[in-house]
Amino acid sequence: MSKSNGTKIELKEEDLKPILEQINKYYDGNVLVVTEWLDRAIFMLHFIPDDDEFSQLQKQNVCGVILGIKESLMQAYFQNQALEYEKFY
Repeated sequence: MSKSNGTKIELKEEDLKPILEQINKYYDGNVLVVTEWLDRAIFMLHFIPDDDEFSQLQKQNVCGVILGIKESLMQAYFQNQALEYEKFY
């Protein structure tokens, strides 16, 4: 696995268009289904054995990234539904 090269890129809304298109095309725009699959991915990562390729810390970091993406999707969903959103942590 390669490590981050430290390059900082400023994202714009247009940069996220492919992700939105993916959610609309394959999940009929249902963000809740996507977050359910992200939960499953986090769960499955716990069954990858610790070895030279995937350390416990690397698995935790990946789970943290997936959880951050999930939280962002949930926040967007709640805002779109005009509901009050409270962060997970």
